[in-house]
Amino acid sequence: MNPGCRSAQDVHVTGVDANPAMQSYCRAAADAAGIPQPSLKLVVGDVAALPFPDASFDAVVCTLVRASPYYRKLLLSLLTWISS
Repeated sequence: MNPGCRSAQDVHVTGVDANPAMQSYCRAAADAAGIPQPSLKLVVGDVAALPFPDASFDAVVCTLVRASPYYRKLLLSLLTWISS
């Protein structure tokens, strides 16, 4: 193991989807990755109006961004959510 890497026990994961049915899928994926449920926060919401303050996250991963009608606004928001 790389000494600079964190274990799954040391991370906090926030998942966002507009579809509430995706939460069970996300919980199963987190279990498979060894992420404990207390470290997992799932949010149902519109990507154009998420309640995250600036510098909330160390990293952001998103998929299907181009499927959103406001993908440009989302991408700009992603930049502000990442801590420097």
